[in-house]
Amino acid sequence: MTSRTKQGALLYLALMGLTSGVVGFRACTSEPARGAAVSAADPPSAASQSHRAGSRPSTTAGSPAKPTTGTQATTKPSPQAQTVTGMVVSTQYGPVQVSVKVTGSKITDVKTLQTPSSDDHSVQIAERATPVLRQEVLAAQSAQVNTVSGATYTSQGYARSVQSALDAIGF
Repeated sequence: MTSRTKQGALLYLALMGLTSGVVGFRACTSEPARGAAVSAADPPSAASQSHRAGSRPSTTAGSPAKPTTGTQATTKPSPQAQTVTGMVVSTQYGPVQVSVKVTGSKITDVKTLQTPSSDDHSVQIAERATPVLRQEVLAAQSAQVNTVSGATYTSQGYARSVQSALDAIGF
């Protein structure tokens, strides 16, 4: 098939798509438009893949650029939330343990389950350090956080418990 014949066939198909309200091909190219069906026998080119990386919801011809309703191939299911309990880490002043909530590929919450409680001073240190450590984990999206000054053992235990929870789910 010559280049001119291909262009004519594609133009014909594009016009047919316009009359039915759906545009299936880009004019004058052999690449399918965003949202168009592509067969496994005809893999997309690198150029068309780069367009899909930043693709927008499908629109119909002649309508304003707004998402269409109904089910679409580009619709992703909402990610499942997983809450995993980290290991109990024994420190010089007592145990530290957390649970970590992960939604998709994001750490969404960290809850402190155990902190050193052997004496009032250890309790005060843990009460001051754990909210800071929680915010650090959420900001860093990992267990690689700074040690809270004056709470070295609690900080290390907290980070190790977070890491064990993340390891358990392959994060």
